[in-house]
Amino acid sequence: MDSVAERISVIGAGAALELRGVTRMFGALAALTDVTITVRPGERRAVLGSNGAGKTTLFNCITGDFPPSSGTIRFFGEDVTHFPPYERIRRGLGEPPEDHGAVGERLVAGARVRQATQQIAAGRVTVPDHRAS
Repeated sequence: MDSVAERISVIGAGAALELRGVTRMFGALAALTDVTITVRPGERRAVLGSNGAGKTTLFNCITGDFPPSSGTIRFFGEDVTHFPPYERIRRGLGEPPEDHGAVGERLVAGARVRQATQQIAAGRVTVPDHRAS
């Protein structure tokens, strides 16, 4: 398949973002343990928790700033677990800088997923298929 739009047509109502068993360790400290979530195109999710609960670590794993210690991250069916941040950004998966702080600003990540969905569905974004044939 040559474009993400073609991949979405195959996926149909599949996941825009899917995390399966994502764990992030910092030495002996488990910042995230076995996080599994599916977000379908057009859906929105909120990540809530107290200070130190792992919210920022979760976003950093999704965006590639901190690769997960285990588990997989898929964006529109493509495994991006080991992609560097710039490759994820090229695909429309990113997060605003933390210094913006406000909850509303953090929701920009969800809006970016929606925007990427629209661009991909319209065929305006193409990316090489890195999966083995």
